[in-house]
Amino acid sequence: MDKLKAVVSSTEYVSSSLRIIKFGLANNLNFIPGQSIAIHINKKEDGIDNETRYFSITSLPNKHFVEILVKHNHQSVVSNFLFSTLKEDDDLEVSGPYGKAVFRSDADRLTLIAGGTGIAPFISMIRHISENKIPMPVHLIYSSKKADEFAFKRELDKTKNFKVDYIATQEQNWEGHKKRINLDYVQEKLVNEGLFYVCGPKQMVSDVANYLKVFGVPEGNIIFEKD
Repeated sequence: MDKLKAVVSSTEYVSSSLRIIKFGLANNLNFIPGQSIAIHINKKEDGIDNETRYFSITSLPNKHFVEILVKHNHQSVVSNFLFSTLKEDDDLEVSGPYGKAVFRSDADRLTLIAGGTGIAPFISMIRHISENKIPMPVHLIYSSKKADEFAFKRELDKTKNFKVDYIATQEQNWEGHKKRINLDYVQEKLVNEGLFYVCGPKQMVSDVANYLKVFGVPEGNIIFEKD
C-alpha cells in the first residue's frame, strides 16, 4: 500500500499517559469509521529504524488530516517517541486504511464497548453518526483504569441522542461503576438489539464477546478486529 507524507499539525495531552496527535495530509484519506492507519517511523537519531505501528483513526473520513490516540508505554522506544518527542511540523509516513470492524449504516442500534484506547475507532463512528445526523441510537460503555484517562470525554458528554456509561476500575473516589465488565453488567445494562462493537485489550475483547454470546447476541452481531 502506498505511503503518504503526514505532518504533525497539532497535539494534545489528554492525561499523563494519553496524547491525541493530528496529522495533516496532502490528500484526503478515504476510510470507513472503525479503520486504522499504519504509522511508519524511521528516526535513527531517536533509535527507531523503520518501525511500523497501527493506530485506530479517531477523525472523520475524507478530510485533509487524520487523528490518532496514543497511549504511553515507557518500555517502548516507539511509544516514547510518539508521546514525548514528536512535535508540531514533524513529518512521518502513513499508509492505510486497514481493518474490517467498520461502521455499518444498516444497523438499527449500536452498542460500543471500549476498554482504554479501544475508544479510538468508536470516536470516528460517533462523529460520523453525529455529523451526518444518522437516526441511530448509540450506547457507549467506556471502561478505563482512571477517570482522567477518559479521552474525548467533553466531546462525548455534549453529543446529542447518545448514551454513555463510564467505568473507572482503579479510581477510589469514582462514584460510578468501578468493576470490570462482566456477565452481570451485560445482562443488567445492555439491550440485545442491533450490532455490538468491542475494542480494547485482547483479553477484555475476548471476555466481553463471550458475555455477549451468553446474553444471546448472535455471533454475527458481535464485531471486533480479529488477528
